[in-house]
Amino acid sequence: MNSDEWKAKRAIILFYVITFILLMGTNVFAERRFLIERPSLGLELSYKFEEDERTGPDIQSKKITATYREKLDIETEGWFYHPALLTYTLRLSPEWEQTVQESNESEKRTSRTFLQGYFTEFTFLQFKPYTLRLFANRQTSTLESTFAQRAKTDSDTYGGVLMLKYSVLPTVLTYNHLKSIQSGFFTSDEDRDEFRMDMRHNSEKRGDTVLNASYIESAKTTQGIPTSTEAKSAFLNNYYDITKDKKMLLSSSLNYREIHSNFIKNTGYSLSESLLWRHTRNLSTNYTI
Repeated sequence: MNSDEWKAKRAIILFYVITFILLMGTNVFAERRFLIERPSLGLELSYKFEEDERTGPDIQSKKITATYREKLDIETEGWFYHPALLTYTLRLSPEWEQTVQESNESEKRTSRTFLQGYFTEFTFLQFKPYTLRLFANRQTSTLESTFAQRAKTDSDTYGGVLMLKYSVLPTVLTYNHLKSIQSGFFTSDEDRDEFRMDMRHNSEKRGDTVLNASYIESAKTTQGIPTSTEAKSAFLNNYYDITKDKKMLLSSSLNYREIHSNFIKNTGYSLSESLLWRHTRNLSTNYTI
Protein backbone atom coordinates (compact mmCIF):
# COMPACT_ATOMS: atom_id res chain seq x y z
CA MET A 1 0.00 0.00 0.00
CA ASN A 2 1.53 3.30 -1.07
CA SER A 3 1.42 6.55 0.93
CA ASP A 4 -1.51 8.06 -1.00
CA GLU A 5 -3.70 4.99 -0.46
CA TRP A 6 -2.81 4.96 3.24
CA LYS A 7 -3.72 8.64 3.59
CA ALA A 8 -7.06 8.03 1.90
CA LYS A 9 -7.86 5.03 4.11
CA ARG A 10 -6.80 6.92 7.23
CA ALA A 11 -9.10 9.80 6.30
CA ILE A 12 -12.00 7.36 5.75
CA ILE A 13 -11.41 5.76 9.17
CA LEU A 14 -11.32 9.17 10.86
CA PHE A 15 -14.50 10.19 9.06
CA TYR A 16 -16.44 7.16 10.29
CA VAL A 17 -15.16 7.63 13.85
CA ILE A 18 -16.46 11.23 13.87
CA THR A 19 -19.75 10.06 12.34
CA PHE A 20 -20.21 7.46 15.08
CA ILE A 21 -19.56 10.02 17.82
CA LEU A 22 -22.03 12.48 16.31
CA LEU A 23 -24.76 9.85 15.93
CA MET A 24 -24.42 8.35 19.40
CA GLY A 25 -23.55 11.29 21.62
CA THR A 26 -26.33 13.86 21.26
CA ASN A 27 -27.99 13.53 24.67
CA VAL A 28 -24.75 13.05 26.60
CA PHE A 29 -23.13 16.11 25.06
CA ALA A 30 -26.18 18.27 25.80
CA GLU A 31 -25.76 17.57 29.53
CA ARG A 32 -22.17 18.83 29.33
CA ARG A 33 -23.20 22.31 28.27
CA PHE A 34 -22.85 21.85 24.56
CA LEU A 35 -25.18 20.42 21.96
CA ILE A 36 -24.72 18.45 18.76
CA GLU A 37 -27.86 18.05 16.69
CA ARG A 38 -28.55 14.69 15.11
CA PRO A 39 -26.72 14.79 11.75
CA SER A 40 -28.36 14.74 8.35
CA LEU A 41 -26.92 12.33 5.80
CA GLY A 42 -26.80 12.44 2.02
CA LEU A 43 -25.36 10.15 -0.63
CA GLU A 44 -24.72 11.01 -4.26
CA LEU A 45 -23.75 8.48 -6.94
CA SER A 46 -23.10 9.32 -10.57
CA TYR A 47 -21.84 7.65 -13.72
CA LYS A 48 -20.88 9.48 -16.90
CA PHE A 49 -20.01 8.02 -20.28
CA GLU A 50 -18.34 10.07 -23.03
CA GLU A 51 -17.37 9.03 -26.55
CA ASP A 52 -15.30 11.38 -28.70
CA GLU A 53 -14.66 10.41 -32.31
CA ARG A 54 -12.75 12.69 -34.69
CA THR A 55 -12.26 12.08 -38.40
CA GLY A 56 -10.32 14.21 -40.86
CA PRO A 57 -7.57 14.24 -43.49
CA ASP A 58 -4.83 13.97 -40.88
CA ILE A 59 -6.68 12.55 -37.89
CA GLN A 60 -8.60 9.42 -37.06
CA SER A 61 -9.15 9.04 -33.34
CA LYS A 62 -11.70 7.64 -30.94
CA LYS A 63 -11.67 8.09 -27.18
CA ILE A 64 -14.05 6.65 -24.60
CA THR A 65 -14.17 8.03 -21.06
CA ALA A 66 -16.16 6.57 -18.16
CA THR A 67 -16.34 8.41 -14.84
CA TYR A 68 -17.66 6.98 -11.57
CA ARG A 69 -18.28 9.36 -8.68
CA GLU A 70 -19.40 8.86 -5.09
CA LYS A 71 -20.05 11.64 -2.58
CA LEU A 72 -21.19 11.40 1.03
CA ASP A 73 -22.52 14.40 2.98
CA ILE A 74 -22.93 14.48 6.74
CA GLU A 75 -23.93 17.75 8.39
CA THR A 76 -24.70 18.80 11.93
CA GLU A 77 -24.97 21.97 13.98
CA GLY A 78 -25.12 22.95 17.62
CA TRP A 79 -23.75 25.28 20.28
CA PHE A 80 -21.16 25.39 23.07
CA TYR A 81 -22.12 26.40 26.62
CA HIS A 82 -24.99 28.61 25.37
CA PRO A 83 -26.33 29.57 21.90
CA ALA A 84 -25.60 33.21 22.70
CA LEU A 85 -21.90 32.41 23.16
CA LEU A 86 -21.03 30.10 20.25
CA THR A 87 -22.98 28.29 17.54
CA TYR A 88 -21.44 26.14 14.85
CA THR A 89 -22.15 24.25 11.63
CA LEU A 90 -20.07 21.28 10.49
CA ARG A 91 -20.32 19.44 7.18
CA LEU A 92 -18.05 16.67 5.91
CA SER A 93 -18.21 15.83 2.19
CA PRO A 94 -15.69 13.18 1.11
CA GLU A 95 -15.67 12.39 -2.61
CA TRP A 96 -14.30 9.42 -4.52
CA GLU A 97 -13.88 9.53 -8.29
CA GLN A 98 -12.51 7.00 -10.78
CA THR A 99 -11.93 7.76 -14.46
CA VAL A 100 -11.22 5.15 -17.13
CA GLN A 101 -10.04 6.26 -20.57
CA GLU A 102 -9.66 4.10 -23.68
CA SER A 103 -8.24 5.38 -26.95
CA ASN A 104 -7.01 3.93 -30.22
CA GLU A 105 -3.91 6.13 -29.88
CA SER A 106 -2.82 5.10 -26.39
CA GLU A 107 -3.21 2.40 -23.77
CA LYS A 108 -6.11 2.19 -21.33
CA ARG A 109 -5.63 4.57 -18.41
CA THR A 110 -7.30 4.55 -14.99
CA SER A 111 -7.07 7.43 -12.50
CA ARG A 112 -8.51 7.68 -8.99
CA THR A 113 -8.93 10.76 -6.85
CA PHE A 114 -10.11 11.35 -3.31
CA LEU A 115 -11.17 14.69 -1.82
CA GLN A 116 -11.73 15.37 1.86
CA GLY A 117 -14.34 18.08 1.33
CA TYR A 118 -15.69 19.97 4.34
CA PHE A 119 -17.38 23.15 5.54
CA THR A 120 -17.19 24.64 9.04
CA GLU A 121 -18.60 27.83 10.50
CA PHE A 122 -18.37 29.21 14.03
CA THR A 123 -20.40 32.22 15.17
CA PHE A 124 -19.45 33.99 18.41
CA LEU A 125 -21.79 36.33 20.34
CA GLN A 126 -24.52 36.42 17.70
CA PHE A 127 -26.86 38.56 19.85
CA LYS A 128 -24.24 41.11 20.93
CA PRO A 129 -23.45 44.45 19.22
CA TYR A 130 -20.27 42.74 17.96
CA THR A 131 -20.35 39.31 16.31
CA LEU A 132 -17.45 37.25 14.97
CA ARG A 133 -17.92 34.54 12.35
CA LEU A 134 -15.10 32.16 11.34
CA PHE A 135 -15.39 29.78 8.40
CA ALA A 136 -13.44 27.25 6.36
CA ASN A 137 -14.43 25.40 3.21
CA ARG A 138 -12.87 22.88 0.86
CA GLN A 139 -14.56 21.82 -2.36
CA THR A 140 -14.01 20.76 -5.95
CA SER A 141 -15.68 21.96 -9.16
CA THR A 142 -15.52 20.82 -12.79
CA LEU A 143 -15.78 22.93 -15.94
CA GLU A 144 -16.65 21.04 -19.11
CA SER A 145 -16.49 22.11 -22.75
CA THR A 146 -17.37 20.39 -26.01
CA PHE A 147 -14.18 21.56 -27.72
CA ALA A 148 -11.64 21.13 -24.93
CA GLN A 149 -10.63 18.81 -22.14
CA ARG A 150 -12.51 19.37 -18.90
CA ALA A 151 -10.88 21.44 -16.18
CA LYS A 152 -11.05 20.50 -12.51
CA THR A 153 -10.49 22.96 -9.65
CA ASP A 154 -9.79 22.12 -6.01
CA SER A 155 -10.14 25.11 -3.70
CA ASP A 156 -9.56 25.82 -0.01
CA THR A 157 -11.13 28.90 1.54
CA TYR A 158 -10.98 30.24 5.07
CA GLY A 159 -11.49 33.57 6.78
CA GLY A 160 -13.58 35.58 9.18
CA VAL A 161 -16.24 38.26 9.39
CA LEU A 162 -16.45 40.83 12.20
CA MET A 163 -19.82 42.60 12.44
CA LEU A 164 -20.08 45.79 14.51
CA LYS A 165 -23.82 46.27 14.80
CA TYR A 166 -23.97 49.83 16.14
CA SER A 167 -27.02 51.83 15.10
CA VAL A 168 -25.06 54.98 14.22
CA LEU A 169 -22.36 53.35 12.08
CA PRO A 170 -22.79 49.59 11.45
CA THR A 171 -19.59 48.12 10.04
CA VAL A 172 -18.63 44.74 8.55
CA LEU A 173 -14.95 43.74 8.29
CA THR A 174 -14.17 40.65 6.18
CA TYR A 175 -11.02 38.64 5.55
CA ASN A 176 -10.97 35.83 2.99
CA HIS A 177 -8.08 33.60 1.89
CA LEU A 178 -8.35 31.38 -1.19
CA LYS A 179 -6.00 28.72 -2.48
CA SER A 180 -7.02 26.91 -5.65
CA ILE A 181 -5.38 24.40 -7.98
CA GLN A 182 -6.75 23.77 -11.47
CA SER A 183 -5.85 20.85 -13.70
CA GLY A 184 -7.07 19.55 -17.03
CA PHE A 185 -7.26 21.69 -20.16
CA PHE A 186 -4.75 24.08 -18.62
CA THR A 187 -3.06 24.13 -15.22
CA SER A 188 -3.00 26.99 -12.77
CA ASP A 189 -2.72 27.65 -9.06
CA GLU A 190 -3.65 30.76 -7.12
CA ASP A 191 -3.14 32.20 -3.63
CA ARG A 192 -5.35 35.19 -2.85
CA ASP A 193 -5.98 37.34 0.22
CA GLU A 194 -8.91 39.74 0.32
CA PHE A 195 -9.82 42.37 2.92
CA ARG A 196 -13.13 44.24 2.81
CA MET A 197 -14.77 46.98 4.85
CA ASP A 198 -18.43 47.95 4.49
CA MET A 199 -19.79 50.87 6.52
CA ARG A 200 -23.11 52.68 6.48
CA HIS A 201 -24.56 55.66 8.31
CA ASN A 202 -28.31 55.99 7.97
CA SER A 203 -30.26 59.09 8.94
CA GLU A 204 -33.99 58.59 8.68
CA LYS A 205 -34.68 62.29 8.15
CA ARG A 206 -31.76 63.47 5.98
CA GLY A 207 -30.36 60.48 4.04
CA ASP A 208 -27.51 58.00 4.38
CA THR A 209 -23.81 57.47 3.60
CA VAL A 210 -22.17 54.26 2.36
CA LEU A 211 -18.46 53.41 2.26
CA ASN A 212 -17.15 50.20 0.65
CA ALA A 213 -13.40 49.51 0.47
CA SER A 214 -11.37 46.45 -0.49
CA TYR A 215 -7.77 45.31 -0.83
CA ILE A 216 -6.85 42.18 -2.80
CA GLU A 217 -3.43 40.62 -3.18
CA SER A 218 -2.99 37.50 -5.32
CA ALA A 219 -0.24 35.35 -6.78
CA LYS A 220 -1.25 33.15 -9.71
CA THR A 221 0.66 30.80 -11.97
CA THR A 222 -0.94 29.76 -15.27
CA GLN A 223 0.83 27.31 -17.58
CA GLY A 224 4.09 28.10 -15.77
CA ILE A 225 3.71 31.89 -16.09
CA PRO A 226 3.55 33.66 -12.69
CA THR A 227 1.46 36.78 -12.17
CA SER A 228 1.24 38.96 -9.06
CA THR A 229 -1.65 41.38 -8.66
CA GLU A 230 -2.47 44.04 -6.09
CA ALA A 231 -5.84 45.77 -6.28
CA LYS A 232 -7.31 48.56 -4.14
CA SER A 233 -10.75 50.10 -4.43
CA ALA A 234 -13.00 52.43 -2.48
CA PHE A 235 -16.50 53.72 -3.09
CA LEU A 236 -18.16 56.52 -1.11
CA ASN A 237 -21.72 57.56 -1.74
CA ASN A 238 -23.77 60.13 0.14
CA TYR A 239 -27.49 60.82 -0.22
CA TYR A 240 -28.70 64.05 1.41
CA ASP A 241 -32.16 65.61 1.74
CA ILE A 242 -31.47 69.35 1.73
CA THR A 243 -35.03 70.55 2.40
CA LYS A 244 -36.06 67.67 4.75
CA ASP A 245 -39.16 67.05 2.61
CA LYS A 246 -37.45 65.35 -0.37
CA LYS A 247 -38.04 68.28 -2.67
CA MET A 248 -34.29 68.86 -3.12
CA LEU A 249 -32.08 65.77 -3.05
CA LEU A 250 -28.29 65.82 -3.41
CA SER A 251 -26.39 62.65 -4.35
CA SER A 252 -22.56 62.61 -4.21
CA SER A 253 -20.28 59.73 -5.27
CA LEU A 254 -16.52 59.26 -5.10
CA ASN A 255 -14.86 56.20 -6.63
CA TYR A 256 -11.20 55.17 -6.48
CA ARG A 257 -9.48 52.11 -7.98
CA GLU A 258 -5.86 51.03 -8.36
CA ILE A 259 -4.48 47.84 -9.93
CA HIS A 260 -0.81 46.83 -10.10
CA SER A 261 0.43 43.62 -11.71
CA ASN A 262 3.35 42.29 -13.75
CA PHE A 263 1.78 43.57 -16.97
CA ILE A 264 -0.45 46.51 -16.09
CA LYS A 265 -0.67 49.51 -13.81
CA ASN A 266 -3.98 51.32 -13.68
CA THR A 267 -5.23 54.06 -11.37
CA GLY A 268 -8.58 55.80 -11.70
CA TYR A 269 -10.74 58.30 -9.88
CA SER A 270 -14.28 59.46 -10.49
CA LEU A 271 -16.44 62.10 -8.83
CA SER A 272 -20.09 62.85 -9.50
CA GLU A 273 -22.68 65.25 -8.08
CA SER A 274 -26.38 65.07 -8.85
CA LEU A 275 -29.12 67.41 -7.65
CA LEU A 276 -32.77 66.51 -8.09
CA TRP A 277 -35.14 69.44 -7.55
CA ARG A 278 -38.88 68.85 -7.48
CA HIS A 279 -40.47 72.22 -8.18
CA THR A 280 -44.06 71.03 -8.30
CA ARG A 281 -45.87 67.73 -8.50
CA ASN A 282 -45.52 67.64 -12.30
CA LEU A 283 -42.25 69.55 -12.76
CA SER A 284 -38.73 68.59 -11.65
CA THR A 285 -35.17 69.22 -12.88
CA ASN A 286 -31.98 67.24 -12.51
CA TYR A 287 -28.49 68.80 -12.46
CA THR A 288 -25.48 66.49 -12.83
CA ILE A 289 -21.73 67.14 -12.75
